[in-house]
Amino acid sequence: MSETIEGLIEKYRLWAANNPSLIQDVEIFLRGFSYFLSGYIKEIVISEFVYSLAQLISVLHSRIIKRNAAVSPSVVSLLEDLLRVLKCVEVFLEIAALRLGGPKARWIVLISLQLVKGCMKLVILKKTGRILKPLDQERKNNDLQKVGGQYYTLPCSGRRIRTLQAGPPMYERTWQPPGPMNSNSLHLTTMQYSGEILYILKPVLHLAAVGKCGEQAWAPFLLAMSLDFASQVALGSKNQSREHREEVLRRWFSLANYCLRSPFYDRKSKYVILGFLRCVEKCLPLGGGLVASIREYIPEYVKIYSYVWAD
Repeated sequence: MSETIEGLIEKYRLWAANNPSLIQDVEIFLRGFSYFLSGYIKEIVISEFVYSLAQLISVLHSRIIKRNAAVSPSVVSLLEDLLRVLKCVEVFLEIAALRLGGPKARWIVLISLQLVKGCMKLVILKKTGRILKPLDQERKNNDLQKVGGQYYTLPCSGRRIRTLQAGPPMYERTWQPPGPMNSNSLHLTTMQYSGEILYILKPVLHLAAVGKCGEQAWAPFLLAMSLDFASQVALGSKNQSREHREEVLRRWFSLANYCLRSPFYDRKSKYVILGFLRCVEKCLPLGGGLVASIREYIPEYVKIYSYVWAD
């Protein structure tokens, strides 16, 4: 029986490796179908299940490509894949728990997910010593395509040749052979390491504050915002890699999500955002229907913790 299952898995792996465009078409169809279910049938549980299924197919396909690229799996790689799987299903699990078990089951699921994700991220941080980046599939596929680093070494002469992708702009080229990569600039300092730990623990601390003070209290909101600011200040971007600077900049921009987070949204920004969308809806004769759909969906969107408070 196990041999039969392994044979089927191997056949699917070979088929998926030879038909990547077809799998991508299936992913696009499932995502579009989930939007159709959410917009027209108004069944959010089924739509999130279909969307999660599309994301899981994408993760599985990424693993197949990685295996064909002969990239040896590591502990960090396996933990990142587990985090991707959790990211794919966390919204569906939250909505399903709320539908089946009520608010109490929903908060149990949320706390369990954040604890598991926090532990795995701490292990990844310990293993790599670098800032954690978003685990999106496009970034993962780009990383797979760049296996081998920024240069390769000729087997006979030992000379290093820079790859085309790693070549700097023409005005910055020195026409010298590439030297060894400076790994010291990639690792975090003690202050930056502490800031990254704060960023990882923020969801758990915020949920603990919500359980203590309530969802509509200001204390959890201010605690999470303070942790975000403290983490960003501690991380900085001086003498760090380009990826580090880009991630810090992305996190600064992501602070705008606090406009959609309770209680600030319910008491302050809700009227401004919905009023702005109503004005845009009246000014756009052709795109007014799309803006109206967004305006109607925002109140439901902000109720889902995994959407609004996602890291």
